[in-house]
Amino acid sequence: TVSIYTSKAAALKKLAMLRSENSRHQQKPDKAATLAIYHQAIEAADQALRRAPKDVDALYSKASTLDLSEAALGWSSKPKEALERFQAAADCYDTLIQLVPNKSRAYEGKGSCLTSVARMHDELAQTDLALGSLKEAITCLDQSLRLEPKNRAASSARASALWDRAEMQAK
Repeated sequence: TVSIYTSKAAALKKLAMLRSENSRHQQKPDKAATLAIYHQAIEAADQALRRAPKDVDALYSKASTLDLSEAALGWSSKPKEALERFQAAADCYDTLIQLVPNKSRAYEGKGSCLTSVARMHDELAQTDLALGSLKEAITCLDQSLRLEPKNRAASSARASALWDRAEMQAK
């Protein structure tokens, strides 16, 4: 039954991603409906995790869906709520890293997520917290690249984190 919930979460995440992409071409996108699908995907992952708390696929599904749900819809008008979602995703990535410490994708996901956390802290005028999140993000992305040197997503995310750090330090 765990794989059923994990598959459901993955399918709902893909549906939400398609809706989100499609909504970019509409004058009045239905963000609430897309967000509801993301929430259903997170709930399906949670159902899988209640049955098997260390299921790597369910953890990755939840982490990436939490991260994507906020990023795909644009940061909400409530930065503190967005920050909570990004931090929840980072916590899922932490668990993944404990379970599969040699998996580049887990470090990449956490690093990207922490870059978003840093941006939220910056938006809330919490520069020290933002810089701390970026430092941890860069460390995670470096580890991802050590494990998989040709990981383009991790390389791009690292460049983005370095850019953000330079901009924040220049303020």
